[in-house]
Amino acid sequence: MPADAPPPRAPLGRILLNGAAVALWVCVVGFGVVAAPVLLAWLGSGATQPLGDALSVAAAGWLMGMGATLTTADASWNLTPLGLTLVSLVLAFRGGVWAAESSSPTTGARVGALAAATTLTAAALGALAASAVTLAQIDVDPGEAAAQTALVTLTGAAVGM
Repeated sequence: MPADAPPPRAPLGRILLNGAAVALWVCVVGFGVVAAPVLLAWLGSGATQPLGDALSVAAAGWLMGMGATLTTADASWNLTPLGLTLVSLVLAFRGGVWAAESSSPTTGARVGALAAATTLTAAALGALAASAVTLAQIDVDPGEAAAQTALVTLTGAAVGM
């Protein structure tokens, strides 16, 4: 292949899969950053409460880092811990760089498909995490969680693409 030849075009399916992988990477690793100290605290306290409660606390914390609002009967919390948001942005940026390098999207439409797959997968995972918060006192709107997760993930990934 000549040095000035463009890179080979990746199939559209691979581009979509890479976009979904970026969102999965951001959500799983970002959740893990929050879940690790929560689970250590849960274990340190004797693990007397159900594991599901500890995972719900971690999911609520991760979603708050994405910008979602946590609500109770008496109040709502929408102060975003920017350190957690920054972790997700860095993960998304790195994922966007990887996806662009491995997919080599050569047209604007293919870059758009990569961004759309990333966004839609992140939104689905954000809504799923909000639905998984089973604490009786805390509620997270799945629609808002989906939108915020998609926004943070797309912002970081688009800079990397």
